[in-house]
Amino acid sequence: MANKNTSIDGIDKLPKEELDRIKLLTDIKNAQDSELSGFEKFMKRRIVPFFLPLATLSVTILFFYINYSDSQKSKATERYNSELELVKMVWDDMKTNQEPDLKEKAKKFLIKMYRANSNTYKTDNILLGINEKQRPISIMIQMDSNLVKTIKTINTNELIKQEIHVKDIKKVTLDPVTDGKTVSVLSKKDNIITNRINVLSRGQLKIYIQYDKKEEEGKVNGFANQLKEYYVIPPIDFVENKSNYGNEIRYYRQNDKEMANELAGRLQQITGIPFKLMNINQPNIYNTIEVWFSFKNQRRAISEQPIEQITSAK
Repeated sequence: MANKNTSIDGIDKLPKEELDRIKLLTDIKNAQDSELSGFEKFMKRRIVPFFLPLATLSVTILFFYINYSDSQKSKATERYNSELELVKMVWDDMKTNQEPDLKEKAKKFLIKMYRANSNTYKTDNILLGINEKQRPISIMIQMDSNLVKTIKTINTNELIKQEIHVKDIKKVTLDPVTDGKTVSVLSKKDNIITNRINVLSRGQLKIYIQYDKKEEEGKVNGFANQLKEYYVIPPIDFVENKSNYGNEIRYYRQNDKEMANELAGRLQQITGIPFKLMNINQPNIYNTIEVWFSFKNQRRAISEQPIEQITSAK
């Protein structure tokens, strides 16, 4: 009631000219709304003033979103066309060039291009309404069986990276040597993790990497990344070197020796050092090889060099 009295007192203090102006405006407004029902007057005076700005804002946001989507789709189309032109150039080089080294460089260019842009491709594919196999680079890759194998391996490594987190892995702390006999490092790993890696890899060759100096984790990850075009590489493990292990490649089955030799060649190209091959005779384990890096038992420093194509590689 106090507010009402205050309001009336305020009006009483207004000059006569101002009161006449307010009365005139009120009469005009009432004359305009005279044919409206009470509900219509309520909607006009209370609801519309509230929702009109909101509707205007919503329409503005909608137009902005449409323009943004069109802009993103336009950019995706530009990237698609640029990719198409690059793929055509590489395809021409591979068809007309008879030098094996240049052909391999062309293939490596495609692989690097795919790895660098794979996440962008996924977003662009949605915008363009196409699937992965319809991209120019994917069509090109399907024409070469080695490229198909490489991209499959790259995609598997990406799946493992997404699903298998380093913090979830049960770390190996000791080289699994029993009574002087070396056994599989898998015996010390979490079965749930290794089984999931087996499912994701779908029969592809897996390389489990161990190292003996925590400070060199970054370097070993660099080696692992270079190998990911050729092999499935689960997360690496630090393993204390109490058994005095050296730089070793441990393979499980006699039939895996050729693959172990090929891996040794690639690792020597990357690191500049030789690796000793060891058959630990676990014939019930398939498509798995272990790599052991020893920085402590190293007479010369392990360097990191970019891997080159090995002509004998399959």
